[in-house]
Amino acid sequence: MNTFSEGNHLTAVNGLGTLKHPNSINSKPEDHTFQMSGKQVYKFAIKQLPRFFNRFFEKSGTNQEDYKYIIPHQTTQHGIEIFEKFGFSSTQIASHVKTHGNCIAASIPMLLHDLIQEEKVQRGDSILLFGTSAGFSLGGLALTY
Repeated sequence: MNTFSEGNHLTAVNGLGTLKHPNSINSKPEDHTFQMSGKQVYKFAIKQLPRFFNRFFEKSGTNQEDYKYIIPHQTTQHGIEIFEKFGFSSTQIASHVKTHGNCIAASIPMLLHDLIQEEKVQRGDSILLFGTSAGFSLGGLALTY
């Protein structure tokens, strides 16, 4: 897990609490909802991913070819396709985006469940779970089923 705080302004809830109380006359509705600069987050993520994956593979003693699947946090098809640029083959990149849409963090356990139920994942297979979060954070978990 790595947090890149220099990207914190790209995703935020600017209100709530005492900073901008929802009942204040100076408060706007958008202060209390999640705001994201999607294109800027994407560009920022692309800059951070090589460093993240290099450290991840170094610390885990693995590489892209060791994983039957990478199951990424699924936001858009464009966001899924980016993993090919980092050495994952299209057959390794598992995705639900076309059939389920953006399921946010639920996409990872949903897709892992479906791959197991469809018997696409067998005992002994190595899987890489990969997630992102506001703030800006990247996380990876290697597991053997």
